[in-house]
Amino acid sequence: MARPLKDIEPWQVYKCARIGCTNVEIAVILGCSEDTLTRRFADVLRKGRQKMNMSLRRMQYRAACAGDRTILIWLGKQYLGQRDKQEIEVTVSPAQSGEQAIQTWLRTTAKQQGLNEPLAATPDNIRLACEQLRDGAESLEDPDKSALLAFLDQKEKSLLGSEAIQ
Repeated sequence: MARPLKDIEPWQVYKCARIGCTNVEIAVILGCSEDTLTRRFADVLRKGRQKMNMSLRRMQYRAACAGDRTILIWLGKQYLGQRDKQEIEVTVSPAQSGEQAIQTWLRTTAKQQGLNEPLAATPDNIRLACEQLRDGAESLEDPDKSALLAFLDQKEKSLLGSEAIQ
């Protein structure tokens, strides 16, 4: 004969989920196992958490409309794809080749971000390196400037070509 079901009211589960309690916390509060909770009340848990998310979103929106700069920035990053612009200065010496300049940029950028290893030479990182190195090339004298700019142009074209193949 099966054990009788533990008497748990769905409204109790809903209230706990609505304020952000985890399944473990709700199970402890109601004196049941986490498995029992998720098996019998999955839909109630989902609805309670959706209500919490809607409330949080509403409060964030109100704070943003009231001019809260922090929440405006955060919402812009979350929903609009905005990001902080990182200014990274890399000094390129005339003796460096373009490839060496990119490797220097990857190492310097990683250090400025607190990383121990250089950034991976992904197409996005190389593209960003080329963009910033092009800006820094203004301080170089010709022919070094011309050589670096020609290398960076060629590197970006090769990246575009490899992406078209994929």
